[in-house]
Amino acid sequence: MSNHKLCLSYGHGSDTFKVKGSKGIKVNGKAYEEHTHNAQVGVKVKKIVEAHGVKVLEVQPPFGKDVPLSTRTNKANNWDADLYYSIHSNAADPKTRGYAAFYWSKSAAGKRIAEDYAKYAKEEGFPLYHNGVYPSVQGTWNDFHELRETKMPAILTENGFMTNKDDFKMIFQDENILDKEAKVHAKTILEFFKIKYDPTKAGEKKPEKPEPADTLFKVQVGAFGSRENAERLVAKLKKDGYPAVITK
Repeated sequence: MSNHKLCLSYGHGSDTFKVKGSKGIKVNGKAYEEHTHNAQVGVKVKKIVEAHGVKVLEVQPPFGKDVPLSTRTNKANNWDADLYYSIHSNAADPKTRGYAAFYWSKSAAGKRIAEDYAKYAKEEGFPLYHNGVYPSVQGTWNDFHELRETKMPAILTENGFMTNKDDFKMIFQDENILDKEAKVHAKTILEFFKIKYDPTKAGEKKPEKPEPADTLFKVQVGAFGSRENAERLVAKLKKDGYPAVITK
């Protein structure tokens, strides 16, 4: 394993919406915790990057109760992580949708990572929120603790808006989306570490090569102990327009 060290933070906790009434959404009487989606994607990301040799520290356990942000960033700083990566989902008015990544406004490295995230999200067909890249600025509404208090490059990703009906379906009702999102995050992380993404290590199946247009496939339709019976079948096949020969 390499010396690359990554901290993964899965936004909020498994009971945040239930306890605080925030960081989640209720649809048709059912509560959906934001953390559920964040953790489902995050554990897939962890598996992929570890297969590429990256060491991972989860500062928010998947499907666990909420860990204070200061605890998360302190763990990352004490561990001397190379990259801090936070996975979230957003909320706003129902018309707003898309994917985006925030970086600390004074971090050039953070900006490059956020730009890579937007690039890979777009490649996978996800809609971006505007251009998908936003600075986190001290003293403003987006003064994010995880970006301000970490000593290493960090980004905070917002993977769709729970409050948008189309994004909601992707976040909570389409399991195929989880793999696509994990691929986006993994590629972004590996790009930072200058590690080439290997589809096989990510569990992707190799696409089957199409057969050449002139490929012929032979089909044996019968075997007989009597040549007479074999000739009878050959005659029938030829009558129906199929080339047929007798072989031993």
